[in-house]
Amino acid sequence: MKKVVFLASVLFLMSCGGESKDAHNDAKHEEHTEAPAKHEEAKHEEHAEEAPVVEEDVVEEEVVTEFSGDENLGETLFADKGCVACHAVDKKVVGPSLQDIAAGYDGDGAKIVSFLKEESDAIIDPEQFAVMQANLAMTKEMADSDLNAIAAYILKQKQ
Repeated sequence: MKKVVFLASVLFLMSCGGESKDAHNDAKHEEHTEAPAKHEEAKHEEHAEEAPVVEEDVVEEEVVTEFSGDENLGETLFADKGCVACHAVDKKVVGPSLQDIAAGYDGDGAKIVSFLKEESDAIIDPEQFAVMQANLAMTKEMADSDLNAIAAYILKQKQ
C-alpha cells in the first residue's frame, strides 16, 4: 500500500512540475474569467480535496513467472540422485507420488524449486518432511538448472 501511495505522489508531483509560467498564467486568467457557476464548482472541488483520504485495500495478484526445465534431464537426475527410492510416478511409497506433487503445485515449478532449496515449507505430505529433510541438504547444493529440470519432470507427471 505504501508503494501505491508513493507512486501516486511521484506521478502527481511530476505532472504538476511540467507546466510553464505562461500556461500557469493562462490558467489563472481563465479561472478569473469563468462564469460564477464554474467558480462555485471549483470551490466545491477544493473542499472535496481536503476531505480525509480513505485507503482502499489493494489485493495483489500472485504472479506466476515463466518456468522451463529440461524434462529428460530431470528424469535422469531424479533417478541418479536416488529420488526414486521414496517417490513413484503414480503411487505413494515413502513420499508422495509425483502425480500428487504435480497436482499440489498446480504447474508452478518455481515453488517446487523453492521447496527443494529449502526456502519454503512442504505443501504436499508435510508430515514426511523430516524424512525428506536429509535429502534437501543435497538438493540445496544443486544448480538451479538441475532443479528446474527435476521440477519440469515432476510437473510432466500431472494427470
